[in-house]
Parts: sequence; C-alpha cells; structure tokens
Amino acid sequence: MRINIFTIVLDGAPWIGAQFAELTRLRHDWHWSIVEGASMAVKDTAWMGNQQGRVSHDGTNQLLSALASHPRITVNSKPEWGGKTEMINAALTAFKRDGILLQMDSDELWTADQLRRLNSIFSANPEYNTLKVKMDYMLGPNVISTSSNGYGNRSNEWVRAWRYSAGLWMECHEPPVFNGNRGRVCERDEAESILGPILHMAWVTPQQVAYKQRIYRGGYENACEQWEALQSNTKWPVKDLKSFLPWVGHNASADLLFKD
Repeated sequence: MRINIFTIVLDGAPWIGAQFAELTRLRHDWHWSIVEGASMAVKDTAWMGNQQGRVSHDGTNQLLSALASHPRITVNSKPEWGGKTEMINAALTAFKRDGILLQMDSDELWTADQLRRLNSIFSANPEYNTLKVKMDYMLGPNVISTSSNGYGNRSNEWVRAWRYSAGLWMECHEPPVFNGNRGRVCERDEAESILGPILHMAWVTPQQVAYKQRIYRGGYENACEQWEALQSNTKWPVKDLKSFLPWVGHNASADLLFKD
C-alpha cells in the first residue's frame, strides 16, 4: 500500500531534514506532502494566539525549496493559512492513489522500519480505518514524559493514520476527523506492540519552547523559564510534573531518557 504522508510546518529545523533522511531509507511506495506557513487562529485552531503571516525563518523554507524537486515530495508554501484544517486539506490534494494516510508532525521522527510496520498493520487488518500510536514525548533533549495516561500520553491522543482513498478530506483538525472515515480503530496498545513508540521531539529546543510560549494560551506565559528549570533539575524521576510545567495537568510525570 502507498503511504501518503502529510506534514504542516513552520520553523521545522532540524527535524524536517531528519525526516527526509529516514524516508530515503524506505523501500516502499510513499509520497510526502508538506504545507508550510503560519496557521491563523481561526476555526478549530482558534485556541491558539494570533500569528503574523510568514514562512519559516530557520532554514526550513530553503530546505523545502530544494526538496520540492523530489518526485515523491510536494511542497505548498505561503505565509498565511486559514487554520490547520485548511493546511491539511491543501496537503491532501497531492495524493492521487489509495493507501494509508499518515499525519507526521514536523517534530515526529518515524523510522523507516516503523513505516513498513504501519503498512503491515493496515494490509493485514482490512477492518481498520484508523490507528492511534504511543509517543515517546520529549520534554527536553534528555527528558521524557513517563505519564501512563497524562500529559504526552493521554489515551485519547495521537490518532496518526487512516485508510485513505482519493477524495478524502478533513472536516476538523482537533480532534482529527475525515469525511467518510468511520471504521474500526487500531488502539494504542496494539499499535505499540507492533510499531513501538514514536519519538516526538515536542519540547527539545529553546526555540520550540519560545514559540509555544508566544502562541499557546492558558498557562504558558512563563514556559521558557519553567522549561529551563526542568532541564536543570537534579532529582529524578519527577513525579509531579505540574510543579515544573503548570500547563500539564494532573497525573503527569517525567524522567531522564538516558542516565549515567
């Protein structure tokens, strides 16, 4: 089955380059549709703060310009989009063949082997129309969320793949709903047993944190300072992550990914 991958991005360095490198290892039929630019705070993206229309200024725009000549990659870039749903539907116009639809966020690092295994799940289970994944949700270069059903690992999160047929379009992004895609879900535990967790570099660089502090609403006003305090922490594991990052809610914990 072809894997149709879509990514929406603004300032995706360094992860976009790493994603491309991994896709080049995939000996399988795939197409990657990338939509770049600022998502305005409208419709189901209205919870975010207002942004100025722009393209990436961290080197991502230049990289995408180079990738646009690749026969398996489509790039659609403009400074301003009317919400994330509009961006994703723009990405979907690149897909002309049925198969699997995968949302790969610009900070998620799927391996070629995980993509091959994703294909095997849908190929072997024709009743599955949707798939949820488990994330290794990074809160710093060496800090990972360890919540079993809390921040970064809530059981209703990380719907990432769907069975795709040409003409499928997104009704809303949060939560992700596609027209006509109402089949059985491959739940997170089963997907994890086959794929393993997906590495999600969500809060790894100071630039990512500063962007989220500026754009996100509801408790992120001091995100940079609070994130730096978490990186400097010396007592692990952190059983009450909210004491560092107040937006995470209850039942959230963290630990070092690698320990001396």
